[in-house]
Formats: sequence, C-alpha cells, structure tokens
Amino acid sequence: MSENVDGSSSAATPWWLAEVFGGDTLFAGARTILVACSGGADSTALALLVAEWATARRGERPRIVLAHIHHGYRGAEADADEAFVIDLARKLGLESAGERVVPSRSPPSEAEARTLRFDAFRRLADAHAVDVIALAHHREDQQETVLLRICRGAGLRGLRGMRASRALAGCARPVRIVRPVLAASRDDLREFLRLRGQGFRHDATNDDPAGARNRLRLEVLPRLESQVHAGVRASLERIAALAARVDDDLEALADRALADSRVDAPGADELALDAVRLAVWPASVRHYVLRRAVAIVRDAPFALLDGRRTELADALVERASREAGRPNATGGAVELADGCIIERVRRLVVVRRTRAVPAPAFDAPECALAIDGGEVVWERWRLRASRAPWPGPDAASRSVEWVDAVSVAPGLVVRPRRAGDRFWPLGSTGHKKLEEFLRERGVAREGRGRWPLVVCGDEIVWVVGERIAEPFRVAAVGASAVRLEAHRERAVDVTRPR
Repeated sequence: MSENVDGSSSAATPWWLAEVFGGDTLFAGARTILVACSGGADSTALALLVAEWATARRGERPRIVLAHIHHGYRGAEADADEAFVIDLARKLGLESAGERVVPSRSPPSEAEARTLRFDAFRRLADAHAVDVIALAHHREDQQETVLLRICRGAGLRGLRGMRASRALAGCARPVRIVRPVLAASRDDLREFLRLRGQGFRHDATNDDPAGARNRLRLEVLPRLESQVHAGVRASLERIAALAARVDDDLEALADRALADSRVDAPGADELALDAVRLAVWPASVRHYVLRRAVAIVRDAPFALLDGRRTELADALVERASREAGRPNATGGAVELADGCIIERVRRLVVVRRTRAVPAPAFDAPECALAIDGGEVVWERWRLRASRAPWPGPDAASRSVEWVDAVSVAPGLVVRPRRAGDRFWPLGSTGHKKLEEFLRERGVAREGRGRWPLVVCGDEIVWVVGERIAEPFRVAAVGASAVRLEAHRERAVDVTRPR
C-alpha cells in the first residue's frame, strides 16, 4: 500500500500503468510542471498520476500547477468543469491556474480551439515560470492522429504522430510539451480512476461526430475495424513507430549533411550551403537539411515547410550544383516560410531572413456582387453570381465555383485582403490565416494584398481562383446553389512566381 497526496491509503499505481507512465524521463530536471486538465477522464487521471509521482519522489519535489482552459462556450457545463478542476487541485494539494479564451464561433473549429489552448499555455508558462507542460494524450489519441494525417496527405514527419516530448516555441523561457501517458490506453486511465475512486467530467461535444477527429473516433475507426481489418489500430501504431525510426535516421543524416555542406555565410541572419557538397546526399536528406536550415535562421526549434516549397528549394540546390563550374552562374530564389528565403549565389545556396518590407498600400473599395445582378468589375477582374441547381463537383474549376444559396443569402461583396483575415478552406478542419493560405498556394507576396475575395458578412466565401470556404459548400447535387464566376485580364500584375 502507498499513501495518496491527500493522505488517504490506496494501492500503488498498477504495474500495467506504472510501466508506461513516462514521468521519470519526461519530467527530468523540471522545477515547475503545468498539468493541463479539462476535467475529463484522461486529464484527471494524468493529474492524479503526476501528483502521486511527485509525492513518491525522494529529494526536492517539483512545483505542480493544475491548469484549466475555459473555452468560453457550453455555458454552465463549462463553468462546472472549471470548478471541478479547481476543487481537484485543492484535494491533491496542488496550485491551480486557468484562462478563459473567446473563440470566433460556438463551438469553435478543432483547429481554432487548439490554437487558443496553446496560446493560453504559453501565457501560463510565462506567468508561472513553467519548465514542462504535461498533456494527457494516450494511445487511441495517437492512432486517431496518425489516421487523420494519412487522410490529409502528411509526410514522414507527420506519420510519426505526436511526440512524447517537444519544445514549445513562443515562450519567454525554454518550455517542453510532454505526454507522459502516450503509451497508455484510454481504458488504462479509466481503470486507474476507478481504483482511486475518482470521478471526472464528461464533455458532450466529444459525442458529436461533426468534427473530423470525433468522426474518426466514433464512426470511421469502428467501421474500419469491423469491416476492413480488425487490427487497424495496431497497424496505425506500427506505421507511427516505423515513421519515427526513419524520421530519426533522416534527422541524423541531415546533421551530417549540414555539417559537411555548411560554409561561412555572406551576412548576418543567413546560413550558406555548398550546393555541390549538399547535392551528393539523397533528396530526402536534403529536404531535412533545408528544414533544419530554416529553423536555425529563424532561431526556432523546428520549421514546417510545405512540400511544394521544399521541392522548389531542392531544385535550386540541384541547379546550383550542376552549374557550379560556369563563371558567374547565379540567380534564382524561393520563399521558404514566413520570413525566410533561399537564394542561389554561384555554387552556394543561402537561406536568410527577409527584411520586413511593407507591401504597397492597396485601397480598392468594396464592390457589391448581386446574385443574378449581372457582371461587375473589380480592378481588372470581372465577376458574376447567379442562382442555379448544383450540377456536382465536376462543374467547378479555377474560374467557376459553386456555393450554398442559403448560406450567401445575406449578400456578397468583393474586396481585397485585410489585416487579420482568416479563411476556412474547403476540406480542412478549421480557419487559418489568409496570408498563410495564399503563401501555401504560391501567390507571390507582393500580390497577396491585391487578391480578390468574395465575402458574405465577415466570412470569406471564395478566395477567387483558389478555393471556396468549408461553411459555404453545397450539400447535395441538385441543391439550390449560387454559381460564382471570375476572370481577369492578362495585364493584371497579381501573379504566381515563375
């Protein structure tokens, strides 16, 4: 028998859970640990485990703060969750902290909720001098993450799933995100709570299959297990484990390739690579080197580069290597990520930070786009909106899109991008910065502020020529829809880089 943190007696942590709890390794050296707790079963179990782990330690015990993020919706239920976590912290003898965040809609998208949570974690980490933030993700969460990333076309790094430990950027001090129960199952954690006689809160929104992750957990995975392969969850774990091993191997090779090809940079905030030396390595290793170079230049723990930009940058490396013997051979540049660019300088490729150059002001007025009201002209674009039954997805193209007629009934407007614009691309899980979407689509920086947008109220309906927004999609063939059409004159200067 061992003693709980509240002084009561209970059985020691079950061996099947003690074997997979990663506290000793993940909390090494931590003086202050923030445990994120929603009040649900998983995070409540994590709170008890961390508290008991700290109590059983010899020597100096870390300070533990139980933190709750109130998402600003669900009314009295959310308030009760917050009260539950505060009371749990008191019973466990821990400090409690929390923040209330305000989503743009109720309920927020999965992506927005995650962004709000992590922003709150950063603020709490700074306020409480936190070293480690513990999250309660478990085995099933990992399986769902891997499947979701497969569906979205993730690369090798995405297929490894969530890491047990990683740095959290954007904090005033070094902070790590850790997942001590990532190897435990959902049933393990609930059984542990049963043995401790500890209750927990239930969030009814987790039972709603509207969100992509909920739909995977509630509908897709059970159907895959019953109708495709009974061992699909174990298969997803094997995929993640294999991806992690290969990803680690490529990271190690990238370290060697970077050391071998790195040369003195021409200036500050730059990293120069000898393209001839770098080109001898396999393309997969070069891609990792480029990602590492961006992280170094940005002074960040990691950098995420989309596949298209990475391929373009790698093509620049190969070209510089092929033409290294030509006198004065130079030219070519690719924007890699926000604030970074790679340029060719003779046989070198140089990754550097770009100086913040404000885009020229663009004050084109808004223009009403009346449905069935004929063609309108906005700058060099000609746009039209007309009602018609939706003929199906094959009818869409770069210049023609279809949106739900009811959703746009309040009226449409054409306008340029504004500071702070966010967009929910069709097929994605939530909003993202419009600037980021345009960059990913390859729209040149100088043209992003002039790109036409069709909006309804405060929501972007169509990034013209690119994609419509998820909330305005048409539900079924033959449904009442609005056909959007846009064409531009050749002289327009909003172009993709060539």
